[in-house]
Amino acid sequence: MIKIAIPIIRNNICTHFGKASHFLLFEINNKIIKEIDQIEAPPHESNLLPEWFASLGVTHIITSGIGQKTLFHFHKSKINVIVGIIEKSPMEIVI
Repeated sequence: MIKIAIPIIRNNICTHFGKASHFLLFEINNKIIKEIDQIEAPPHESNLLPEWFASLGVTHIITSGIGQKTLFHFHKSKINVIVGIIEKSPMEIVI
C-alpha cells in the first residue's frame, strides 16, 4: 500500500508545496486506487510537515515545487518526494 499526497489550491495542482490550501490523498493498493480524500493543509512549518504526513500514512508526495529545507526534512523522514512540472490533473498523475 502506498499513500500519495498532492498539493492543490482552488481545485488545481499547486505550483509550490508550501502554498497549498489542501492536499489530495490517494491510497493505492496493488495498483488500484482504494480511497481519495481531500484534507486542509496545516500551517506551513517545514520541520513539522513530515511528522504530520507520516501520521496520515503518506509514503509519497508529488509536487511541482518544494523548498530545499522542506525537501530535506521529508527525505530524513523517509517520505519520497517527486518534484517536477505537473501539467496533468491529480488523477492522471496517480494513474
